[in-house]
Order: sequence, then structure tokens, then C-alpha cells
Amino acid sequence: MSASKQVQLRGAMAALLLAETPLAGGRVHENRELQLATGVDSQVHVNFRGSRPTDMVIYTGHPREWMTEIELVFLARKSGGVEASDVADSLWVEAYARLMADQSLGGLAMDLLPGEVIVDDAEADTSLCRLTWTVTVQHRTSNNSLT
Repeated sequence: MSASKQVQLRGAMAALLLAETPLAGGRVHENRELQLATGVDSQVHVNFRGSRPTDMVIYTGHPREWMTEIELVFLARKSGGVEASDVADSLWVEAYARLMADQSLGGLAMDLLPGEVIVDDAEADTSLCRLTWTVTVQHRTSNNSLT
């Protein structure tokens, strides 16, 4: 079974977050439900959010350029006296450094464009935080394939 370039990009981002010393103790998930289980201090979700072609005319045999949005969600719980928002921020800092060090995602992408960051502290439970960072990936496919 073939995977679209968009899903390959998501996988490449997750792999960078799992390399060397894995973020969040290796709890890096791709397109999974956003729930932080009891007893888990942090986890990262890498989600394919959408993709759009940047050109309107397709010429046979020419590459097609895309802008694909990948959302990284850092879920954190207050732990060892460290606030949940600080744990989430620390994960974001590390993820940012890793992704910006390999902006081609191993040759799959032309460029990574850091985007919006949203921080949500849970109203009902101040010991939880969700930091969401959107990254836009510029990449190419052929005009007759998504791989």
C-alpha cells in the first residue's frame, strides 16, 4: 500500500521527534485521539491537518507543489513541581530545534514554515496543558501521483 507524500511528511516529523533521546519518553503518536492517560506526564501528537496545491495549471510531466499543514500537539501534566505549561513549552522548544535542523525532512520537503502556536490550559484542571504548533511544509509530487 502506498502512502501519500503528506502522510510520509507526518511520519518523517514523528521520526525526528523519536530519534536520539525521544521526546515525551517516546510517546509520540501520529493522528491519534488527544487524551493524556492517567499517570502519563506528557505526549506528542503529529497530525496531518490538510494540504493544498499552490499552482492552478497542471502541465503533463511537471511537478506539482503543495503546502501541507502538520499540527504538533504537546500534551503535558504538572509533574515534580513543574507547571504543565512549562513542560509543554520545553517539548515545543526541543521539537522546534529538531525540525529546524532538518527542514527537508530527509529530502521529502522543500521547506518548513513555522506557524501559529496556541496554548490552552485546561479550565477544569489547571494541572494540564495543551500546546499546539502548526507547521506548513512546502513539497512536490508529480502531477499524476501523490507519492
